[in-house]
Amino acid sequence: MSQLALAPRSSTPRAVRDRLDIEELERLLVAARAGVPRMRLVAEFGVSRNTIYRLLQAASTA
Repeated sequence: MSQLALAPRSSTPRAVRDRLDIEELERLLVAARAGVPRMRLVAEFGVSRNTIYRLLQAASTA
């Protein structure tokens, strides 16, 4: 069985979980909440703008 299949499920989308570790995710969320432009976050973290909005939404409801 692959490592991906064994990875615990969470509210974080699988593709993002593969690209960002916990520290990077926290940095992304802090920067987004601080008003860093979304397109700068897209370039820095390699995720889509839509993904950033989804992560912010998931973090606000958690």
